[in-house]
Amino acid sequence: MSQPYKAYIKAIEAHRESEQNVEYLIARLAAFATPLIKNWRQCYVDLSGRTDDAAALFSKEWVDGSNVPSAHEIRSALDARSKAMAAAERAWTALPEEERRNVLAPSWIKRQR
Repeated sequence: MSQPYKAYIKAIEAHRESEQNVEYLIARLAAFATPLIKNWRQCYVDLSGRTDDAAALFSKEWVDGSNVPSAHEIRSALDARSKAMAAAERAWTALPEEERRNVLAPSWIKRQR
């Protein structure tokens, strides 16, 4: 394996991890927002991260507000993904043509023959 090949594999893995991080943050956001969007009048938002008896007392759906990603966290994750994508593209173009034939191109790049 050449150095460009190793760099490409590393860049693709970094991109995959950055996408997983964005997906994790969005899932946390969705877990918070979905019950509120569905019926905010029947929700109790708890900021402590633990089940609260107040939700049960008022027959409300308990919503964990302690695990909501901030806009800053989401933006940072999206920026990291963009940088990882650019690095993967650079690593792809640095691969010698014969090695490109043996690996998959990043999914967002059309393979040209």
